[in-house]
Amino acid sequence: MPRFATLIFCACIVKTLGEEEAATATCSPTTGIDGYHLLELNRTFRLVDTTLAIQTTNTYRCITATTTDKKEDAHEVTETVEYFRLSTERWESFSQSFVFQCGPEGYNTMTTIDQHIVNTGPPSGSYEFLKRDPACTILRAKRFDRTDN
Repeated sequence: MPRFATLIFCACIVKTLGEEEAATATCSPTTGIDGYHLLELNRTFRLVDTTLAIQTTNTYRCITATTTDKKEDAHEVTETVEYFRLSTERWESFSQSFVFQCGPEGYNTMTTIDQHIVNTGPPSGSYEFLKRDPACTILRAKRFDRTDN
């Protein structure tokens, strides 16, 4: 009987250690690349289409986003967005930082890191990478808070 109790005790320890190891496992995509790893340093994406209201009056043209900083340990990226504003006929830009959260398919949800003291500047929000192909990437705005400057 003591051997049987010891065997059950050891089985419980092994099961517990296995669960702890699974809980602390690194977040990785189930297939292909996740959104965080797609945004390589100095990689530029061009906005081709959007359903957001920013384009309803044809205000902006040639919108690009380039990853200008990346912190691997914190899963943070800084994106610099550049665009041509038709009303002023000038090129403008802003930089914004995001942190990625781990999900079932890797790091595919990025949320802005609020750095604005006043209620102006680039929009804050949370975005999900639906398609993660460097040739055609699709994001969905899960939360989008726009403040016009």
